[in-house]
Amino acid sequence: MHSLRRSLISATSRNFATSPCSRFVRGGASRRYKSTTSADARQLAEEVSNATPLPTRPQLKRLFLRAAIPMVGFGFMDQSVMLHAGNAIDCTLGVSFGLSTLTAAAFGQFFSDSAGVLFGGALERLATVFGIPSSGLTSAQRALPLVRRLRVLGGL
Repeated sequence: MHSLRRSLISATSRNFATSPCSRFVRGGASRRYKSTTSADARQLAEEVSNATPLPTRPQLKRLFLRAAIPMVGFGFMDQSVMLHAGNAIDCTLGVSFGLSTLTAAAFGQFFSDSAGVLFGGALERLATVFGIPSSGLTSAQRALPLVRRLRVLGGL
């Protein structure tokens, strides 16, 4: 009985190791379908980082300013559109249809978001008009984790 059991297990293992599903099993027969793990992705990112020269301090400063200044302008525009549109809706439609102030504010937020989508590019172009130079980073440098984090931090 034990020998039959062992032979079934070994036969099943041999068939599984050569089946298409073996690529999902650690140490499977087909190595070309090896799945990428997070450690592999980290190693690849380190190799790319090591091959790419790090940006200089002035480049990072320009990148931060280029991301931050349009966001400040967007914040002022967004809030002013929301307040004025919400107030106008509250004073007109809110009175006519009995809408609450919070509902008027929600409609104001909708108009504010729409204005942000429409005028977002214009605010970024204003950074160029005001003379903020571009960072001068290469595409490989823009892919570095440090640069991506700094761009997000500038946008906050």
